[in-house]
Amino acid sequence: MFKKSQRCKRNALNLVSCPADTRITVNSPDGGLLDWTDPEFRFQPSNELANHECSANKGDAAAIGTRNVLCWAEGFADGTTCDFDIVIEAPECVVPTPPLNGAVTCGVTEGAQKYCSISCSDGYDFAVQPADVYRCGWHAVWHPAEDLPWPDCSRFYRPGRARQKNELYYYSGPCAFNEEIKRDFLRLYTTLGDCSAGIRCGVTDIEVTCHGEMSTDEEDTHECDDGTHSCHAHATCSNTPGGHTCACNPGYRGDGYTCADEDECTLQIDNCDEHATCANTPGSYTCACFGGFSGDGYTCTDDDECAQESTCDEHATCNNTLGSYTCACNEGYTGDGNTCTERCSSGFEYWNEACYYLSPNRKSFFSAERDCDSRRAKLAVVPDSATHQYLIENAKSKRNIWIRLSDRGQEGEFVWSNGDSLGSFHHWKGHNFPRAHCVAMMKRRGTYVLGVKLCAANCNYFCQRTAATNP
Repeated sequence: MFKKSQRCKRNALNLVSCPADTRITVNSPDGGLLDWTDPEFRFQPSNELANHECSANKGDAAAIGTRNVLCWAEGFADGTTCDFDIVIEAPECVVPTPPLNGAVTCGVTEGAQKYCSISCSDGYDFAVQPADVYRCGWHAVWHPAEDLPWPDCSRFYRPGRARQKNELYYYSGPCAFNEEIKRDFLRLYTTLGDCSAGIRCGVTDIEVTCHGEMSTDEEDTHECDDGTHSCHAHATCSNTPGGHTCACNPGYRGDGYTCADEDECTLQIDNCDEHATCANTPGSYTCACFGGFSGDGYTCTDDDECAQESTCDEHATCNNTLGSYTCACNEGYTGDGNTCTERCSSGFEYWNEACYYLSPNRKSFFSAERDCDSRRAKLAVVPDSATHQYLIENAKSKRNIWIRLSDRGQEGEFVWSNGDSLGSFHHWKGHNFPRAHCVAMMKRRGTYVLGVKLCAANCNYFCQRTAATNP
């Protein structure tokens, strides 16, 4: 840009060159140093180079902005002049597009060219959690860089659900001219503690940019009403100034322009009872109670199969459990509970893991042993008072009953036929006779005592065998 004035001199001056406007990029809010290409003045007709002076000096500190410099030939301030602009500027921080269904709010702070946060309309939420704030420094580098571009507000918000961020990141009503967004931005700036000691505290030049914002002189159209919207078939269209928003219907997820069925069962956001199965359906789901439970699937109660009809054997006990039941064979029976068989064969009675048989006929000790053998049993052993009492209760008032005790091996040394010694328990009555070697239970005064008899004597007898176990 040339501005020339002439006055008559003995030697005429000619402005040969004047620098163009100069832009200097700096990386500091404090500005930078002035610099330019020198102008060239020459005397005519000698073409001698003239010294020059300027309104500023190279290397002078200058704030960010535009500085005008005026230069002239030394001693000729009222003569031909050259002026140009020096523009001190920081590299531009390009603000990304505002989030879908939301806005970006930016200001200038002491430590950043751009200090920004993003917010969502209160009917939406962030697709993923954003950073608290985004800063662009004087080198035009955004932080945190890994979070750019920032997420859209493409998640339809259902009242009662948790939000990705606190209330300062959401606004109600239209975005345009919404003072709530600016107020929350200033509250956020204060809440995050960015007013630290040692810097000038404050944020200035606040600007709110809305996604798809319409200029004020445009006429709004109603895409939702005239069918020109681009919402998915399973989305709801909402008209906004200058455009529209799309939000997936309940049971679907996406950005509203594309919606996919939300599998509530896999995501575990269904309301099925813990004792029910969840089956996903397009846009919804169904619940069905497990077997052993009754209800509508949302509430299930345990069925008491034992009180209704179970598969337990008639000789088993049914025990109700949560959602099922168990069967256990009664005492004296063996099996899985659904099928039970007696642990003792016909004629024997079960007691304490053993089967006992009382003979209806009387026989000698040796004949009694052989008969027990034929029944796959042995004469009964009475090792303790409990067994003795059981046999008394089942003796059916027989006078004498052979048991498995004798001193046939050595006179006076009584052992059980299985080789066990008499032990500490014995309910002895009477004396031992050299010719009598076999022991019977003898009825005396309403009870039974152990006594020695001739082995050839005929007595009733108890046979004993081990009870059958579960298969």
